Amino acid sequence: MSVGDLLDGTVRTILRNWKTVFGVAAVVFIPFNIVYFGLGVDPGAMPLEEFTDPVEPGQDPTQIVSPAELGATFMLALVQTIVISPFIAGAVVYLIGRDQVGQDTGGIGAALGAAARRLHVLVGARVLLALVGLILGLLLVLFFGVLVGVGGLVGGLLLIPLVPAAIFGLAALYVLFAIVTPAVMLEGRGPLSALGRSSELVRRRYWPTLGRVLLLVLLYWVLTLVLSPLQFVGMFTGAAGSAIVMTVTEVLVTPFLPVALTLVYLDLRARTEGTDLAASYGGGPPRPWWEQPGSAGGWGAHGQQGYGPPSGQQGYAPPSGEQGSGSSPGQQGQGWGRRPPGESGGPSGDPRGGGSG
Repeated sequence: MSVGDLLDGTVRTILRNWKTVFGVAAVVFIPFNIVYFGLGVDPGAMPLEEFTDPVEPGQDPTQIVSPAELGATFMLALVQTIVISPFIAGAVVYLIGRDQVGQDTGGIGAALGAAARRLHVLVGARVLLALVGLILGLLLVLFFGVLVGVGGLVGGLLLIPLVPAAIFGLAALYVLFAIVTPAVMLEGRGPLSALGRSSELVRRRYWPTLGRVLLLVLLYWVLTLVLSPLQFVGMFTGAAGSAIVMTVTEVLVTPFLPVALTLVYLDLRARTEGTDLAASYGGGPPRPWWEQPGSAGGWGAHGQQGYGPPSGQQGYAPPSGEQGSGSSPGQQGQGWGRRPPGESGGPSGDPRGGGSG
């Protein structure tokens, strides 16, 4: 899947499911921002801005922002990062995952319910990633500090190439875990298992995935900047208007990355494991088993999850006393799946129906 195909698939998928995708984000963000605004926190302010606002000479800083407001700002920002964001991402991934294999998405309620049942895993994975990032960041700061302290001017000059290199290194490491949420929601994995699964899939096609993910993140920020003029509208409509504008912006922007990363995940599985999910990017179901990659002479894709026989079954075995029309490797009859066009089925009501006498 090329970058163009990925972006086209992302846009088409969002437009095809816009009611549920944006609905999930709205159902979560609207009550959260009501609480955010109800506590008296400036909805347009980030926690760092509370520290950087200028203080007039002789003015008590607590007159600008009270400790309670500052604490509420940090707590809500933490909740949004650790809980709200992965919750929305999990719900969106659930929707897109089902859409891409031709299943009924179940609507907003089903997606939120699925994400709620896996919320502890989503939060756990996010916390683990945050801890890894925090530890690496502290180590880099310590290293740079020692470098400047020991090397003086030379050490300071070395920071010019080292800082961008460190940022790129952290981004390259992040890419290994970019598809953790699909691993949690679509494979039912735990936090550590999902981290390992994401790393396993990405390593098989690391450099193409690195380029795609970095481009997606860049486009995400561009999309945020494109919608940023709406914030100026909110500035002239008071705090309530600012809160509404911020909510609309978040609802429109937030689903982009989860949708795109779900397509990246499905493409990696299709390319590295032979699972034919790429055919469903247009919204239809996956191709039937006789068209699956690896099927010889039009027979079933033996051994592929979702297209082989259910556990303990041998596929379309011919009715008793009749001869089947062929066999897939290790299977009787034609393999468990739909019959190819033109093949006659078994007896009426026989769910196997694949052997032709």
